[in-house]
Amino acid sequence: MTVSLAPPKAAKPIKNKKNALPRAQPKALTAYAAYLRAADEHPLLRVELIQEKIHMSPAPRPKHQRIAMNLSFLFSVFLKEHNLGMILASPVDVILSPRRTVVQPDLVFVAKDRVETLLTDTAIVGAPDMVVEILSPSTAQIDRTSKRQT
Repeated sequence: MTVSLAPPKAAKPIKNKKNALPRAQPKALTAYAAYLRAADEHPLLRVELIQEKIHMSPAPRPKHQRIAMNLSFLFSVFLKEHNLGMILASPVDVILSPRRTVVQPDLVFVAKDRVETLLTDTAIVGAPDMVVEILSPSTAQIDRTSKRQT
């Protein structure tokens, strides 16, 4: 599902009322503000901002989740044994450009020497060292085209 980022219509001033002030005109929403609003309004959907367009998809299916969990476990063991960094599983925001692109890859690897630089309390800000996308029938087209180009 793709959502339009058209700015909201301007509020109409109040007419014919004595001493009435016009209502404040809402500011146009930025793509990132629209993304944050969509994520809050649809907590059960995966919400991503890809090239200034909001994409929403349903929760992954059990097979997809099994694959993600198995890969996450394997990566975690290897990374811990070799002290290389950390692996995070979706949902975690990866902010590549706050005005254009915020994605939630299935798995994200950040190297040990970059954790403090990229990881914040709320997201990964900047390009991680590796991302893993498990293709699902419902999201494969987006994953292979516009999301891959980010």
